[in-house]
Amino acid sequence: MYIQLACFLLFLTSSSHGSIPDATIRTDSAQITRLNQFFLSSLPPTFRRMQSLVCEMVDTCCPSIKSNFNDFMGKSSFGGSSEILNACIGSKSSQSFLRTCPMVYKVLPIAQDPEFLNFTVVLVTSASRIQISDVNIERQCSADEAYAAHCKPNARKELESCERKTVTYVAQHNTDDQYKTYIKEVKSSLRSLIKTMRDAFPNKDHKQSKLSTKY
Repeated sequence: MYIQLACFLLFLTSSSHGSIPDATIRTDSAQITRLNQFFLSSLPPTFRRMQSLVCEMVDTCCPSIKSNFNDFMGKSSFGGSSEILNACIGSKSSQSFLRTCPMVYKVLPIAQDPEFLNFTVVLVTSASRIQISDVNIERQCSADEAYAAHCKPNARKELESCERKTVTYVAQHNTDDQYKTYIKEVKSSLRSLIKTMRDAFPNKDHKQSKLSTKY
């Protein structure tokens, strides 16, 4: 009897994991990718200048770090410029890097610009208010997908592939209820960030790009 009960409990436990349909995973990952793109478009020009210069610096001064670009991805879809910048600078000795990579002299002034500093304060403050339930999650992106996520924001195919892998991992390593809660919280958090950025850094293009309620 005890063996039968144990088997029954094991069945209930295993059946609560990994039963999210593939179609749901594809839909959720596509919607999160779309929200991430809305979020990127809501960021001020000073961020885009910094991101563009950091990516250009990687291409010209430290292309070797591209092979492990996925190491810079956190639990979000987008790695941080500061981690990438530090990895790039750390790929050579300080004196050698400054001598062979003039791009750094374009990046540093933006990092000290009041407009960029204000943006970082708004972003960090907003992100600190976000609460995502604790779930078993790991970024599953390849190095190429991670590079595209940071340096090619219009590369939707790579972005969605990266997001789908992560969402699939969440579905396979958590209960269905945990998965649904996680997806709901991620979407809600992205909407909140988008609204905060659009309010803090208004842009005429934002009025023409309204968020659909289906996201």
